[in-house]
Amino acid sequence: MGQILREDHRYINVSDSDDLAIWEAFCKYNDKKWSYTDCSILVMAHRLQIFKVFAFDDHIRQMAGLGIVCVP
Repeated sequence: MGQILREDHRYINVSDSDDLAIWEAFCKYNDKKWSYTDCSILVMAHRLQIFKVFAFDDHIRQMAGLGIVCVP
């Protein structure tokens, strides 16, 4: 199963500049209960121009005003 997942998906590493942008987003949206991981989705989606994210997480749904659409 693991091999199938590795073949069917593209993995993207977080660069040092991505990490800084993620931390800045984490600090900027401190009124939200977003985790570092939530902020990494926001930053990486913007960098990679991915604006539809498959997630069941309410935190991701809160990003609609920031250009991220949660599907379904």
